[in-house]
Amino acid sequence: MLRIGKNKAKGSLFIKKCYYTNNSKGWLREYVYTKYRISLPNIENVKYDDIYLSCPSRDDFYVFTKKVPIFLRYLKLITSLENRTNDFIDFTKKCENGLNVEKDVYLTKEELLDIMFINGYSTKEMNALDLSFCSTYQFHYPEISVLFNLDEEDVYKYCLKKRSENPQTLVHLKYEKEKNMLSSYGFIFVFLYFGLNNLVLCNAWFLSKTIPFFSVFYMLGSYFYKDIQKYINKDINLMIDENNKNKLLAEDIIYKQLKLFSKDTECTEQLISFKQYCNVLIKKYTHSYINFQKNKIVETLEKKLKEIYNDEQNYKNSLQNILIEEIIKKIYEKIKTDKTFADSILNDGINNIQNINQNDTLINYVKSELQNIQKMDQKNSIVTKVLEQYELKKQQYLAKYIIHTHELNQIKNIINKSKLNINNLNHIEYNELLQLFNTINNRFGFYVNDDSISNITSSDSESKSFTQQINKFIIDTNKSFQHKKLVAFLREFQHI
Repeated sequence: MLRIGKNKAKGSLFIKKCYYTNNSKGWLREYVYTKYRISLPNIENVKYDDIYLSCPSRDDFYVFTKKVPIFLRYLKLITSLENRTNDFIDFTKKCENGLNVEKDVYLTKEELLDIMFINGYSTKEMNALDLSFCSTYQFHYPEISVLFNLDEEDVYKYCLKKRSENPQTLVHLKYEKEKNMLSSYGFIFVFLYFGLNNLVLCNAWFLSKTIPFFSVFYMLGSYFYKDIQKYINKDINLMIDENNKNKLLAEDIIYKQLKLFSKDTECTEQLISFKQYCNVLIKKYTHSYINFQKNKIVETLEKKLKEIYNDEQNYKNSLQNILIEEIIKKIYEKIKTDKTFADSILNDGINNIQNINQNDTLINYVKSELQNIQKMDQKNSIVTKVLEQYELKKQQYLAKYIIHTHELNQIKNIINKSKLNINNLNHIEYNELLQLFNTINNRFGFYVNDDSISNITSSDSESKSFTQQINKFIIDTNKSFQHKKLVAFLREFQHI
């Protein structure tokens, strides 16, 4: 190459020759070179070429496995908003072990944002895409197809067109070794050897021996140079792989530490408003707890009132049953003692079968007995027995819903001994008072709250002393609450 420049110091023209030099280290070089002498990373089974000169088909492009966790999260959000859940499921199954796609058929983020702007997408949608992906992210055609619900073949052609707009960027193509290598190079060697032997300089060693041999060796070297390079750089490649693994491990460690740090910052933010937040929670809890206890009180009273009503109805209904039983007993006694009465009842039964219902002895007798009972004659045995049974049922009913004398005496003795201080009672007296408290309240349907605050536990050894202090405070609070309930119970009987 010739370059004409001007010497600024002397003002004279000079001609400078520039060379395209290979600065690699022979077989130890770490890069492969294209015909344009552009250095590119060496990837196994990959060759680089100009997209216009090679005119690759779809099968010629190099296919690699792409990890798409960030894209899947973004796609899930978009498909859920557009009700395209099935598209997300299908694409997720396709990417289960990574997305296999042609490496050079993609759009950059800037290109995709420009296309979205041209097609009338809102600023909000463009910002969502811009913030979700880094500036170097490459959207391959399957991703664009499922994201915008387009035909995959059309997206492939468009991405290929966009890549062809930058021909200075070489594409990754599949590298395949040529077949029939030995036979092809053998023919070349034979042609050179016999061709040069029949020339004027056939006796020259250089023409007949050196050129054929070195030509073949050069071609063999150009054929096997990747394998030779891979073998020579084996240790270096192992070190590179090890460094990559260490890099990934370091990134994982940094990510975990950042997560912990983010939790620490969240904790700090929460602690700033912790007191205010706790006060709000305590107010809400107090309000809901009071409502819950009110509902419990109402529920318990309703249940007890229904029970009292049912018992009252039962003992009132028992009066009718007692009356009927006593009348039946008296009829049986009269039948046994009065043969005329028994015969008349039998005749009336026969007449009833014949549909003759006049002057039924049994009916008249029952009516007369009921009239006598209505007079409340104390000499009547039925009235006496009915009243006795009624009084017995009544006493049983009342005994279930009154405070008995011995219970009242026990309570007064406890009041005199304790002087409304529960700590003055011994263990037996305390249990006796507790039993009276529960029995009397349950008898009248008064709700008794036996809930207590449970102790807290902690696996942290440093907070053990603090946990013990809190548990001691909880125990004292439960005890104080229990004593207040018992004292309020005793005060109700203090002036009786």
